[in-house]
Amino acid sequence: MSQFECLPEPLRQATSWQQEVTVEHIADVYAQAILAAADGEGLAQTVLEEFDSLVEDLLDRCPLWEEVLSSPRIPPEEKIAMLERIFHARASRVFLESLKTLARRGRLDLLRPIQKRLRHLWQQRQHQIQVQVYSAVPLEPAELEQIRLALRKKLAAEPILVPQVDPQLIGGLVFRIGDVIYDASIAHQLDWLRHRILKQMEQKVSSPQEPPSSAKSF
Repeated sequence: MSQFECLPEPLRQATSWQQEVTVEHIADVYAQAILAAADGEGLAQTVLEEFDSLVEDLLDRCPLWEEVLSSPRIPPEEKIAMLERIFHARASRVFLESLKTLARRGRLDLLRPIQKRLRHLWQQRQHQIQVQVYSAVPLEPAELEQIRLALRKKLAAEPILVPQVDPQLIGGLVFRIGDVIYDASIAHQLDWLRHRILKQMEQKVSSPQEPPSSAKSF
């Protein structure tokens, strides 16, 4: 059993998101450094495309490669030699040196988060912003388009929607932009209403009204 399975669903969800935020922060540090190095060579878009290809064409299609690269049992020197053989004549120097640096620091398990942060940083340059949209049921294309148009006005940027289905929401939507979560779900509204009612009841119990006096004043 996972250490989080015994937690209530909202708390378990918050804990999971907190873990994601921590990973994203570390990945962002590396992504910023990689993009800066790529900018110095005039290869920002090239390196971004190389990381996209690494994830989509290698890790997604060959899960064993991901296990090998992220395994703590394989020494960094062996991983670096492996990366040299694979990418030396096929990729940019910035891309290969970035992978070798990650290997030395034991961070090849962060290839996917780093690729996501690189894509995020690139989208920011293009005045785009990624928005994860959580809903209880899959959204129709027309509904996603309405959300996109509404968010474009609010964000003053072009939103790139990433739909996610979460039956726990009951209904409504939850938006996640970077580390910030905007909860507009029915479940959140019900939880807020429940807390408000409980608070009102506590106030009544702690401050009981005095019974009206039967004595007449003269």
